[in-house]
Formats: sequence, C-alpha cells, structure tokens
Amino acid sequence: MREVEELVKAHIALVRAELRADLRAEARMATGLGAGAIAGLLTLNMLCVTVVLALAGVMRGWLAGLIVSGVLLGIAAVAGGVGWQARVRRPLARTRHELEEDRTS
Repeated sequence: MREVEELVKAHIALVRAELRADLRAEARMATGLGAGAIAGLLTLNMLCVTVVLALAGVMRGWLAGLIVSGVLLGIAAVAGGVGWQARVRRPLARTRHELEEDRTS
C-alpha cells in the first residue's frame, strides 16, 4: 500500500512539473501569435494607406506603400509561424509515458 501511495505522489509531482513547463511553452506561443496579430494589423493599416495613395494617382507613392505592406505581411507570417511552432503538441507526455509503464508492469 505504501508503494502505491508513493507512486501516486510521484505521479502528482510529475504532473505539476510538466503542467508548469507546458504552460510556459503555451505562454511563449501566445506571445508569438500576439506579435503576428499586431504585425497583421499593421499590414492592414498599410494596405489602407496604399489604397489611398493609389487613388491619389501617385504611382511611386502606392508602390512604396505596397512594398512596405508586403514586408509587414512577411513579418506577420514569420512571427505567427514561430509562435505556432512553439505550441505544446503533446501535453503531459512524460506523465503519460510513466503511467503507461506503470500500467504494463
């Protein structure tokens, strides 16, 4: 009985440690996605400026706005991609592995 109690305590400690690590990783992912969202909003703003400049008939102005918008869109895509890659893909992986080992033994 004592062994079972210690095993349960060990699993609970593992779950706590793993949840903390997973939450930190999710916070990093959210930060990256937030940066991507901000860059995306800036891109929309620059596209609006580009439309205004294009309508004004200043060829060089809208071309410059379009180039800047493209660069901002690229930044948004990279930041969003980096944030998405930082997500936790398999939460509590070590705990699941330990439980599986304990179940089979």
